[in-house]
Amino acid sequence: RLSAVGVNGIWMHAVLRDLAPGGDTFPEFGANHETRLANLRRLVERAGKYGIGVYLYLNEPRAMPTSFFATRPELAGVRVGDFTAMCTSRPEVRQWMTDAITHVFREVPELAGIYAITASENQTNCASHGRWQSCERCKTRSDTEIIAEVAAVLEQGVHRGNPEAKVI
Repeated sequence: RLSAVGVNGIWMHAVLRDLAPGGDTFPEFGANHETRLANLRRLVERAGKYGIGVYLYLNEPRAMPTSFFATRPELAGVRVGDFTAMCTSRPEVRQWMTDAITHVFREVPELAGIYAITASENQTNCASHGRWQSCERCKTRSDTEIIAEVAAVLEQGVHRGNPEAKVI
């Protein structure tokens, strides 16, 4: 029915830590990711039969409960309430993001791309809610630089996994 009315793409919300393993830095990430990726692969194949591309809508990296940083305080960024941003000024955070999104696009190669919002209602990077100057690493950077870097990291990961996928 969607195809019949001209729809050629849909976006669906995803949380990166649920779709990819976290490696040595974030071993708790990725629980049941194989099942999620298999389900995503089936959805992408089904939609593709009708000429509909599937885009992942991402707000990354998602803030974590502050307790998450008890054993890795060097990766903590801006705190808002009970949540703290994963500081993207840290190379480990950027590397995980790149590797995770690459993993998703290699495992589900027919994904059309991503639709990323880097500053929304969800706390993500240190600049996402305008408080980057309270982060020891980010305070010397501009909010524009931080957000552009997040977008570049996502783009690199997508295109490392599938050079033809779109990044919006």
